[in-house]
Amino acid sequence: LIRWSPDNLTLSLWWRFDQPRSEQDVRFIKVLDADGQPLVSDDHSLGAHPAGSEWVETVNLPLPNDFPRGTYSVYVGWYTYPDLTRFKVLSDVPGAQDGLALIGTFTVATSP
Repeated sequence: LIRWSPDNLTLSLWWRFDQPRSEQDVRFIKVLDADGQPLVSDDHSLGAHPAGSEWVETVNLPLPNDFPRGTYSVYVGWYTYPDLTRFKVLSDVPGAQDGLALIGTFTVATSP
């Protein structure tokens, strides 16, 4: 679930871990503009989790006051630290070939 306001992007994410996760596994969120350039991101380890466990989180990403108008794509994924190897995305969603999973888009519209 993605909720957008002029100063904040709120994401509700639910993860299910088929394999154990460690402190070196990092969840990332990327907000990309129409040209694929990142404007906002959040990278965090969610800590160690055993196989079969689940994690639900709400992430609030502050948006800058001068956030440009346009349409933005929100991607999530995982990588290992410190080698920065992205996990494979196990479904055929946009970005999967690059270790990204598109979870939604939002538009910052022009003023009326």
